[in-house]
Amino acid sequence: AALLHREICAFLGQVEPTEACAVHRAEIVQRVKNASQSLWLDAEVCPYGSFATDLYLPHSDVDLLVTNPHGGDPRNMLHLLARELSEVSWCRIVSKIDTAPVPVLKLEADVSLLDSYDDRNAGERAASRRVNHPLRIPVDVTFHVADKGRMREMGVGYAPLASRDYVLAELAACPEARSLVLVLKQLMHRHGVNDPYKW
Repeated sequence: AALLHREICAFLGQVEPTEACAVHRAEIVQRVKNASQSLWLDAEVCPYGSFATDLYLPHSDVDLLVTNPHGGDPRNMLHLLARELSEVSWCRIVSKIDTAPVPVLKLEADVSLLDSYDDRNAGERAASRRVNHPLRIPVDVTFHVADKGRMREMGVGYAPLASRDYVLAELAACPEARSLVLVLKQLMHRHGVNDPYKW
């Protein structure tokens, strides 16, 4: 058991994100928030998923939920935000999935164009050359629907913030689970089975 523990700790030391990686992701969240609030002043942008629960690896995406307190069709919100973000250099629009029950705007952020990226930092340059420290970070943006009837049509089970809070509570009760989850996620990524929509 002690040997396995040491091996897991050593493995995580190789695959866990660096501090710079966390800073880059926080800046991406803020930039999407700024773009959203330029369209809807009272909009909120809430991270969920692996980044929000600290269960992410360098190749993991950033999941964001945009809410507009004044309502609006999420598909229209998707296209408006896509148009807004298409004009900035750090972001590339990958796809606009507006036919799914939960519309998703898929982006790719270029880390080298973020304010927090410092290519003069030798440590960051070296980290960026590592396979597990990519210079492009995928971002998935979904949109909250305030209308309960529409939520029933889309599926009552879509509750990303509630899921995030549940995972955080479970990790607080059993912090050791984080290491095991990261090992499992890296294994699934290595074997190409980390995207559930493909299976």
